[in-house]
Amino acid sequence: MSQNSRDSSHIGVWNPADDPNRQHRWTHFIIPTMPKPIRGKYRNHPNAYFGMFVYQSPNKELYFFSYNVAFALGYDEPREAIEKLVPSSDKKRISYASGIFLNKEGVYNLISKTNGLNENEFKSWFDDYINKCENRTTIDVFDNCPI
Repeated sequence: MSQNSRDSSHIGVWNPADDPNRQHRWTHFIIPTMPKPIRGKYRNHPNAYFGMFVYQSPNKELYFFSYNVAFALGYDEPREAIEKLVPSSDKKRISYASGIFLNKEGVYNLISKTNGLNENEFKSWFDDYINKCENRTTIDVFDNCPI
């Protein structure tokens, strides 16, 4: 039995996520709702949660989907906020994903320019995520680090 088939034998299908040589790693998870009210067009949905897509490049740098970050920070027009507030050096287009991703510095840059309701809570969550997930060497299936 090959290494790859052994890793996913419990479901009978080889899973590319089991490949130790894969170059690109993704994760998707939900950020719990912020304790303060959501502003903008989603303000009538107090139980809203924010989805977050995170990409890890082959050189282990984390990138965060810009729309999700801006939405969680309370921007009504995430695309415009990213264009105006984040320098191009902190943005990345990924060939097999649509949209713009932000590196860590880009996320912190956007947080620092946000004067809304959610930036302190989001920054606290983001700091914890970066501390937990940056430069990881182990995999824990119960966390959200893209490794």
